[in-house]
Amino acid sequence: MQNKLYLNIITENTNIFESSYTYLEKLIKILEGTTLKNWNDQRNYYLMKLQKVSDWWAKEIKFFNQR
Repeated sequence: MQNKLYLNIITENTNIFESSYTYLEKLIKILEGTTLKNWNDQRNYYLMKLQKVSDWWAKEIKFFNQR
């Protein structure tokens, strides 16, 4: 969801004078680098957790199949 939101904000070619205050704030934070860095850190954190769970399930399935 956030992937799509940030991609739209970055690639959208809108009239800045017609943009909402919220949109402009998001754009400024992206330009400052804080929003995308935080989002990327959070995404990487969840990807690591997902990988750990996936590895755990693989071990459990392997153990179950060996029985």
